[in-house]
Amino acid sequence: MEFDPKKFSDIVDGMQGLVNDLDDFQVGSVTRTLMESFASELGLLYQKMKLVYLSAFISSATETNLEQVVAVLGIERGMPDYATGSVTFTRDKGKEDILIPIGTLVATDNKPGNPKKVYETIEVKTLKGSDQAIDVKVKAKDSGPEQATGENTISVIPRPISGIKSVTNSTEVKFSGKERETDDQLRERAKNALISSGKATTLSIIYALISLPEVLDVKVLENFTNQTGYGIIDIIVDLMDGFPFDDAEKAKLFTVINKVKAAGIYPRLQAAAVVTLNGVFRLEAGSDQVVNQYAQTDLEGNVKVLIEDFINHIKIGEPILKSNLLKAIYSMQDVENLIDYHLMTIDAHGTETAYSMTDPGLQINVKDLERLKAGDICVASCDKICPVDVELQVDNLTNPALLNLKNAITAYASGLSQGSPFKIKDLASALKSFTPHAETIKVVAHTWSPRKDLYLTDNKLKITGVNVSFVEQAALGKLFAYSAFLDITGALNLTLINGNTLDKPAREVILLQVLPALEDYMSCLGPEQPVMLDDLAGAAKKVAGVDAASWNIKDFLVNLGSSAQPDRLKDKKSIVVKTFEKVRLAKNSFIVSDRIEQVNIVVSNLSYELQAKITDKEKSDLKTLILNTINHFLDNAVPGEDVNFNALRASIENLLPNAPATVRSMTVTATSSDALNDGRKQVSTLTSPRNIHIRSVEVAYMVPYSGPLPIVRVKNLRIQ
Repeated sequence: MEFDPKKFSDIVDGMQGLVNDLDDFQVGSVTRTLMESFASELGLLYQKMKLVYLSAFISSATETNLEQVVAVLGIERGMPDYATGSVTFTRDKGKEDILIPIGTLVATDNKPGNPKKVYETIEVKTLKGSDQAIDVKVKAKDSGPEQATGENTISVIPRPISGIKSVTNSTEVKFSGKERETDDQLRERAKNALISSGKATTLSIIYALISLPEVLDVKVLENFTNQTGYGIIDIIVDLMDGFPFDDAEKAKLFTVINKVKAAGIYPRLQAAAVVTLNGVFRLEAGSDQVVNQYAQTDLEGNVKVLIEDFINHIKIGEPILKSNLLKAIYSMQDVENLIDYHLMTIDAHGTETAYSMTDPGLQINVKDLERLKAGDICVASCDKICPVDVELQVDNLTNPALLNLKNAITAYASGLSQGSPFKIKDLASALKSFTPHAETIKVVAHTWSPRKDLYLTDNKLKITGVNVSFVEQAALGKLFAYSAFLDITGALNLTLINGNTLDKPAREVILLQVLPALEDYMSCLGPEQPVMLDDLAGAAKKVAGVDAASWNIKDFLVNLGSSAQPDRLKDKKSIVVKTFEKVRLAKNSFIVSDRIEQVNIVVSNLSYELQAKITDKEKSDLKTLILNTINHFLDNAVPGEDVNFNALRASIENLLPNAPATVRSMTVTATSSDALNDGRKQVSTLTSPRNIHIRSVEVAYMVPYSGPLPIVRVKNLRIQ
C-alpha cells in the first residue's frame, strides 16, 4: 500500500475534533495559531516520511538513495571520465636536465565566473639541457566534462619545479569519455541486471559489455538462419576511441562475452563503423539576450556543444530525427530561430551524403553496424567573414606595386558572393597584369569555427582554394608577396630515441620526416620574419622519434639567387630576411642526420707546369708523387672541416722545392653521400677557387684518384 501523507488542512481539522474545552478557532486566535504551528511541523514530517518511503523503491529513489538501492545488486553508478590533453613546460636559463614526474600539478587562473581547474601529468618526462621546452600529457584532477579547457588557458604551476619558467597548453584539454550516469540510466541498468544475470540472453551480453568503462554502446544482432548448426550472433561495440579496436581490446571483450553467452552460440565481434556528421548551422539569437560579440561567441559555443552532445548520444544503428535535432537546438534559451543548416555525413568508406534544412527527408539514416558521431560542428549567430591569407611570388615588386596587388586581390574577393569558394585558379586569372608565378600561390583560411573540409584539393591533394561555407564571405586577410627566394644551406645534428638500437629502415623513416617539418616551419614565416635557428631545431624535435636537435652556425650559408649573403647570419642565432624575400631550404643542400656522413671529394682535370727541365724518370716519379699527395691530402680531416682548394693546390705545386711549378688546371668536385635528404654537390676550379663547405655532421673523404694521369708540362715543352 502506497504511503499517503496527510495535508496541512486535514491535520488542522483533525486537531480541532480532538479539542473539547476550547472553541475559538477563528483565524488569528491563540488556539488556532497553536494548532497551525503544530500542523505545519507535522505536515513537513509527513513529506519527509514520504521521501523515505519512495527512497526504498528503484523506480522512485534518486541520487544517493538510488545508489544504495542498486547496491544490493552489486551495481554502482557510472562516474564520469576525465578530460585529457597535453601541456608544454618551458625551461629557464640553464643546461641541466629537469625531471618532470608523474603527478606534477598545473592549473588555470582562478577568475570570477571561471573557477580554477587543476590537472596532473600522467607520464614521466625529462627536459634535457639541450631543449627549451617539452610536451607532457595531463589529466584533470576532477572528473567530468566541465573540466575541459580551451587552448592557452593553463598557466599556473601550483608547486613550482626548479628550472621551469612557464607552462601552457597549445591545444585544448578535451573531454571525450563517458559522462556521469544519470538516475534514469542507472535505474534502467539496475532493472535489467537480474535479467542479464541469468546469462544466455542478448541483454546479458549487452549489459556485461556496457559495464566496461571503455564501451559506449553495444548492439546484438541474432542470425539463426545459417546452416552451420550454430547460433550466430553479431555483436557491434562502440568504443570510446572509435574503431577499429586492436587485438588486446578484442581479447578483453571476448573474455566478457564468453562468461555470459549460452552454449552453442558463436559470437562475431565487430567495432561500430563511425559515420562522421559535419554541419554548419545558421541561427538567429534573441536580441534582448545577446548584446555583444562575447555573448554571441558564448551562445555559438553553447549551441555547438549541445548539438555535439545530441549527436554523440545517438545509439548504434539509430537515425537522427531532424525534428528532435531542432527541438534540442530550440531548447537553448537564447536561440530565437534556426535559419538554415547544411549537413554532411561521411561513412567509413569516404562516401559523402549532403543534407539541408529544405530537404523533404525527416531523418538521417545509418546502417545497423554504424553509429553517428559529431565531426566539425560550426554554429553561426550572424553572417561571418572568412579571411584568406595569400602568399605568392611576383616579379619586380615595389611598395606601390604591392599596394596595387593588395587592391586587386581585395577586388577579387569582394566580387565573390557569400558562400562562393576562393579559388587559386580564378585569383591567378584576376592578377594577370601583375604576372604572378601561379605555381607559388598559397592560401590559408581563418574560419570562425575550425573544420577539416576547409580547403579545396585536386587528385594529388594539392590545395586549390578555400571551401567557404554558406554563412561566410571570403575576404583578403594577410598578404605575403615576394620577388626572390632566400635559399638556406645548412645542417641539423639529431639524436634519435633509442638511436643505438634502431635498424636502418626505422632510422630512415624518422629522418625522412624531419625535412618536411623544417619546410613547414619556414612556410609559416611571415614577411621579413627572421629564421630563428633554435626554432628550426625545435621543429625537428617535434618529429616522432627525435630526442634532440642541435645546430652549428658554421654549417649555414645563405644565397639570394646566385649571390652569397654572408651578412644575413645575425648574432649567430638567426637569419635575416629582407623585404620581398621568401626564405626556403636550398634544394638538395640541407642535411639532417644522427651520425657523421661522408662527403666524397674527387680531383680531376689536373695539369701541372714545371719551370725547369727534368728527366723522363723524374717526370714519372713526379706523377706518382702528385697522386699520393692528392690521395692522402684528407687523411687527417675532421668533421666540419672545410676542404681548402688553395691549400690542395699549394701542396701539389710545392712538391719539388728546387723546381718551381704551377697548377694550370684542376677541378675539385664534392658530393654529399647522404642520399636520404641531401646529395649536395659542390665544384671548385682555378677560375672559381672556392673552398668546399663541409658541415659539422660531415667529414671529407678523398676518393682515390682514378682518372687519366696528370698532365705534366715543362715550360715551353709539353711532355706526356
